[in-house]
Amino acid sequence: MKKLFVLFFVMWVGVGTMCADNIPAGTNIYLNLSNSNWPEASAWFLIYFYESGGSQRNQFQKMEPVAGAAGVYAAAPTNSYYDKMIVLRKNPSNQNWDWNDEWARIGDQTYDGANNCMTIGPGWGNTPTWSFYSTNTYNKETRFIRWKQTGANQWNKMAIYSHSSTPTGEPFGKWPGVVVKPDADGWYTVLLPAGQTAEWIIFNNAADDSGTGKCQIDVAHETFPNPVNKSFILTPTTSSVLSGTGYVETTSIQRTTIWWKKEAALPWTMHIYAKKGATELCGAFPGPVIEPNADGWYSYTFNDLPTQLIFNDGFNYGGEHQTGNIETFEAGKAYYIRTSQDATYNNRNWELVDAPTTPPANLTWNGNVSTQWINPANWGGFLPIAATNVTIPSHPGGDYDLFPLLSCNNTLHQCNDIKFGHGAQLVRPDLLTYQKAHVEIDFNQSGMRGQWHMLSMPMEGIVSGDFGFGGKPMTFMRKFSTAANPSNFFGLGSWSDYYNSNIEELLPGEGFVLWVNNDSYTSTNLDNIGQKLELPCFDNHVSGINKGNPFHEHNGVRSKFSYFSSTGGTNPTISPTGQADPDFPRSEGTHYHKLNVADFDYTINFDANGYALLGNPYISTLDFCDWFNDPLNPSANTANNTVIDNYIKRSYKVWTGSGFATYQIPNNTSGSIPVGAAIDRFIAPMQAIIIEKKDGASGNSFAFPFNIGRMTDTRLPASTSTLRSVQAEENTTADKLTITASNGSQSIVALVLKRDNGTDVLGDFDSRKIMLGISAVPEIYTIKPDSEGKNTGVDINTVNSDNQIIPVALATNFNGNLSLSFSGMDRYNAQITFIDMATNQQIDLTGKTGYQYDFNYVPKKDAGNKVIAEESRFYIQFAPNMPTGATDPAIVEKALVYSDNCTIRAIATPANPIRQIAVYNTQGMLVYENKLVNAAQYSFAQPAEGVYVVRLVMERGTQNIKVVNK
Repeated sequence: MKKLFVLFFVMWVGVGTMCADNIPAGTNIYLNLSNSNWPEASAWFLIYFYESGGSQRNQFQKMEPVAGAAGVYAAAPTNSYYDKMIVLRKNPSNQNWDWNDEWARIGDQTYDGANNCMTIGPGWGNTPTWSFYSTNTYNKETRFIRWKQTGANQWNKMAIYSHSSTPTGEPFGKWPGVVVKPDADGWYTVLLPAGQTAEWIIFNNAADDSGTGKCQIDVAHETFPNPVNKSFILTPTTSSVLSGTGYVETTSIQRTTIWWKKEAALPWTMHIYAKKGATELCGAFPGPVIEPNADGWYSYTFNDLPTQLIFNDGFNYGGEHQTGNIETFEAGKAYYIRTSQDATYNNRNWELVDAPTTPPANLTWNGNVSTQWINPANWGGFLPIAATNVTIPSHPGGDYDLFPLLSCNNTLHQCNDIKFGHGAQLVRPDLLTYQKAHVEIDFNQSGMRGQWHMLSMPMEGIVSGDFGFGGKPMTFMRKFSTAANPSNFFGLGSWSDYYNSNIEELLPGEGFVLWVNNDSYTSTNLDNIGQKLELPCFDNHVSGINKGNPFHEHNGVRSKFSYFSSTGGTNPTISPTGQADPDFPRSEGTHYHKLNVADFDYTINFDANGYALLGNPYISTLDFCDWFNDPLNPSANTANNTVIDNYIKRSYKVWTGSGFATYQIPNNTSGSIPVGAAIDRFIAPMQAIIIEKKDGASGNSFAFPFNIGRMTDTRLPASTSTLRSVQAEENTTADKLTITASNGSQSIVALVLKRDNGTDVLGDFDSRKIMLGISAVPEIYTIKPDSEGKNTGVDINTVNSDNQIIPVALATNFNGNLSLSFSGMDRYNAQITFIDMATNQQIDLTGKTGYQYDFNYVPKKDAGNKVIAEESRFYIQFAPNMPTGATDPAIVEKALVYSDNCTIRAIATPANPIRQIAVYNTQGMLVYENKLVNAAQYSFAQPAEGVYVVRLVMERGTQNIKVVNK
């Protein structure tokens, strides 16, 4: 059992530099003779404490052996008068506390207020070295690294990265390392576990790429051996650069944890106020309010050693209730606050008691300090032991969420049960020793009911029936597929292939979609479990949540999973199958309580359109870029025998409730994003994604390798969403035109990117458009032909030219006022023009940071009066940028010709209209001609499929364009 004492953590300081400081009464002074000859001949040891000035008060104390620490002795003064000491090696024939019969002496040592241990080396020497020593079996083997920022350009986020050869590796994970929160006084703190060194360190601003501000501590000089601690001052000269060497090493670390408990009848809200001399250590009186742990103990960790404490209840009816001014500190002791309500400052309504020795049965992660599991401050002052049940809540406290990160095999990464709140995570769960795991899904959160969710399971042994609530509310589970839309360019996504029984196991890496009906039952099984489903559902966790029935029952009929039929939107029409199904055949076992932590290959099959649904199999965030670019991820599919980068496109999609959001490598660029639902490279736990097969990749089956060590050791520090990752920092240097379509309540985004790898035809850096059909949501996309001439809707259109026209399409049945918002034009070195053919408007957007175009929209319909997408009204024209004030009427403005269902469309601009059009086949024969077009855009039916050359005579030039008519 590990006992938690009041701790004073310090850095070694040489004797010659010590400044005198009084030794608090009860503070142990240690004598370490474990490597010395002094204990021979049954010698015993006496310490003489004395006052170097004033009344010259003094006392002798016998130094007693420390239990469990061979060769270590300790004694403590009973008063706080003393600042110096002398140690005597005594002859066992004289047991008196006096100066007689001494065999050796350590003379005139000064206490510096921090270091507490004198060590005598091998042999019979008597010159000690001073260091810090604690009888706590954990913390005596633990080193602190502490640092602080100064100056005007401090970083908003802070991380520490290190490399070591003992053991070999990265103690705080791969770059940028572990993210750390500052303490109340601005200091940052991390721990190194027993046996771990940090041979060089880079402090950084928690960015996720190289080239951030950093300072390196030289390997030869800054290794951290036991038990020395280090602290540093950082001075960034800008938001990302450190001045000079970037740091100044300070002289010492002091850290104190104070424990206390109050009488049950005491109705105080507990505050703690502390000072060291004239310095307030935790703010102005009455100090912060402190919440108790589960067992009623309170704790507060100071970054310095207080000289006085006052426990109080803040202000109560104009006068505070408080303890007396406490100046006594004893290792292993805590304070018990009695019920006296006297507000007199000197009233001693407290007493010293034994400090808590074992953690409570249940601990909750708070992330108050860092992402380190082994830092007690992240657990309210205790570390979990093998018998502790722990909870990782959805959102730990503080300015931003810090979930635990396990970066090495440490025996202290342990617990009994571990429960994850909705969206919580554990980075590298394979390094945790535990018995059972539980994962919670909160269906009471906004947007969690009444829509589809793309999910995957981070646990072993979960089956489809785990998502049943006895039919109240009904749930629907399906897989994903796409279908070609015969009349439009975009692909139609659909949820198909129902799970048709309660016993289909959800494998690691398998993606599925779930609908929990947003019904109006007055009493549902979901209500009975507090709207929170805990997986595995049959296991009653210590939270006492009662689980619902794991089968569907509707109108008295127990059934398999129900189905729905869409009525053109996303709301299902519900009907039970009526097929009988036996009771849920589950039995409790350890297999069903474990997290997915294995490295494995998951084989999926792409549909006819080249899409597949793939799930994050871990309770950790998955880094899509690390997984995609991992050179150690060769395919297990021998038929393909390639890496991921050669098989799928560099993007993925997520359903956000009203549309598909798309993330694309490499510029942290997201497109087709409904407002408030941005995604980035980090894929949240339980999140499934849609991936697209790369053009030309062979076969429709591929084994996707997952390696938990290489993929989940880096994550974004703030996870504000459960099933979708957080907002990415926008890349403001990229040439990126953002076009947002909005009907006032819902918005969808499309992007046009300019990159060297862009093409005039659909390529692997473009992202095709998927939607669930025409609805009130104003779906927006651009149009681009593929390599076969077939035009396709894309939500991220990557181009490499400043001389082209791009159609901008809308698909919606909304009738009324819409708006198109443009931003990012100022990042392009090009002339940008927006064209509305319906109103014959041509609007210059060049150089603008933003522009909004409002218009009244009437949905376009086909001959059968069915609403279809509008794909021939709006266009964006890019033209080469001319020097300021210069114009060149000889510039031939590029037109666009494409084929749409055996209709050939030609688009120019109102400023450069088409005068004549002629179409030739591959033998050079004229197959169509119109010499009186005189319009900016023109279309005509060409039923014969084939390859044609379209000759356009425009007002400002002539162009010949090849088109494939299909």
